[in-house]
Amino acid sequence: MEYHEAPTYNSKTSAVITWFLVCLCAVVVVVVAVTVFKVKLNSLLYVGILLLCPLIHFVMMKSGSHKH
Repeated sequence: MEYHEAPTYNSKTSAVITWFLVCLCAVVVVVVAVTVFKVKLNSLLYVGILLLCPLIHFVMMKSGSHKH
């Protein structure tokens, strides 16, 4: 009987899986908000753009260093 090792994931693969799950959750939240709670899509887009700005700053500054 042969035993196979579980697949190992490197950090890049793990990051891709994490981002995929985050985006999938965001899509589910938008669909539920529009269908169940009857939120207008243009107001969700406006709030999403407002929240995206600080998120982009966190991603850009994740290293913490200010080397130029």
